[in-house]
Amino acid sequence: NDGGSIPRRDELVKLKEKKQAHTLSPQDQLKLKWTICALSEEPLRKPIVADELGNVFNKEAILTALLQKTRLPAEFRHIKRLKDLINLNISTLETTEEECLVLLCPVSLVSPSPTTKFVTLRDCGCVFSEKCLREVPSSLCLVCSKPFTKVCQP
Repeated sequence: NDGGSIPRRDELVKLKEKKQAHTLSPQDQLKLKWTICALSEEPLRKPIVADELGNVFNKEAILTALLQKTRLPAEFRHIKRLKDLINLNISTLETTEEECLVLLCPVSLVSPSPTTKFVTLRDCGCVFSEKCLREVPSSLCLVCSKPFTKVCQP
């Protein structure tokens, strides 16, 4: 041993710098979530369904994938059958463009934003702002008056 130092791997090998992926702002991510199908990446059209994890789909796209037994992407493998999905009863703003749905809370008339989260009731599929659910404590849906037990956050 001559008293020298042993170089580490990072001193000998120059690694390629990873390119940073373009990240969307939270507002843009939320806008995409409520306007584009998570599976087919097409604009959302009624009927719309969601899973327990909060992914929103065109019902036609997810049914086609389930019926054709095509392999769903890894992030959707938890969906095995139609009972794993919630049929969403959403209120939308009428627009001149048929391609873009604008979601509105039927109680407070606000749209989703990073500060306004929306929830879905598992029992009836009604979608409205989380703030409405907190401010009006009730065991009945604020939209259709059906009793509910579970709240999901799409």
